[in-house]
Amino acid sequence: MKEKMIMSLIMFSIGLFLIGHFSEDREKQTSTAPEGVGHLPGQRAPDFRLKTDGGEELSLADLKGKHVFINFWASWCPPCRAEMPHIQNFFEENKEENIALLSVNLLHLEKNKEAVRTFSKQNELSFPIVFDETGEVSNTYQAQTIPTSYVVDKEGVIRHKIVGPVSKERLRRIFTELDE
Repeated sequence: MKEKMIMSLIMFSIGLFLIGHFSEDREKQTSTAPEGVGHLPGQRAPDFRLKTDGGEELSLADLKGKHVFINFWASWCPPCRAEMPHIQNFFEENKEENIALLSVNLLHLEKNKEAVRTFSKQNELSFPIVFDETGEVSNTYQAQTIPTSYVVDKEGVIRHKIVGPVSKERLRRIFTELDE
């Protein structure tokens, strides 16, 4: 039973990836984003404003002047669950640096907010989590497969798009390169 559930999740993730991969060209042609703004490395990161569980609004524009790690995830996603300790450790080690984290939970794919709260407490996550309730932000960023993460530099330009889980060591390398 457990193997069937895991296999179903894997197939679902592959399906989402393929849908996004084959529909990407069509979506680029109909994009209404300002010139130079997009979801690819080298483009300016699209701004967004989302709320935390406590109702506080956070936006990417508020973080201009900092390097930003944006992570799209869901609490039921096995690779997302595996990367969270790495992200938490990286965040703890770098919260005094000029690095910010926007942890974007795909609430429209969750059972409810309580599942996210429980996951956050169990994993002692101390970074802010914002909720993409409708999927609009994940669609803008073309995050069809989760986890998907972006590294945005101090100027608001996407430097890396990472599909799949990240490790603390990989994050350390990427952010060190940004300042070189």
